[in-house]
Amino acid sequence: LSCVLIPEPLRKPTISLDPDSRVFVSGESAEISCSGGHPGGNFSLYRDGEFVASQTAPGNSDAVTFTAPEIRAGRYWCRYTRQIDGGELTSAESERVGVSVWANSTRKQTAGLPVGIVTALVITALILGIGAYKRDAMVRIARRWVPTAGADKTFADLTSRNRNENCCEAVEEDGPVYANISLIRP
Repeated sequence: LSCVLIPEPLRKPTISLDPDSRVFVSGESAEISCSGGHPGGNFSLYRDGEFVASQTAPGNSDAVTFTAPEIRAGRYWCRYTRQIDGGELTSAESERVGVSVWANSTRKQTAGLPVGIVTALVITALILGIGAYKRDAMVRIARRWVPTAGADKTFADLTSRNRNENCCEAVEEDGPVYANISLIRP
């Protein structure tokens, strides 16, 4: 009687990114970790179906970390193999992790967007404030001596709003603004 051992299938590996982001800027580095259920496995990393690198898990560890000095866009996945009783078993493929890479200038432009918006709002508020100030501007006339019959000198502050006879805002073409002043003696 002979006995044939059928090994247990290898657990599907898990894949993760550090930093945990799916969008990187060109030139940024990232670490891609793969872990399986058995220590000492030989892990292979793929991007868009093409082999990228392989690494053996150290000692009793069941995980490896691939360091990408400059991450590239694509869909990454990994799998691992183990030697068991003279044969080699291969795990299923991990889930896919999609990575996008932006050009350097894209992030700079995106970072500058809030600054541009704030600047535009400040300029708009300034223009509206100046317009409101001009609309309600007062014409100030300096203190003048007004002669009165038989009295000492009397001074008066004369102030006139910038309005024409139709109670609308006066403009330069409307000409001067006149005021009638009556003094009443007690």
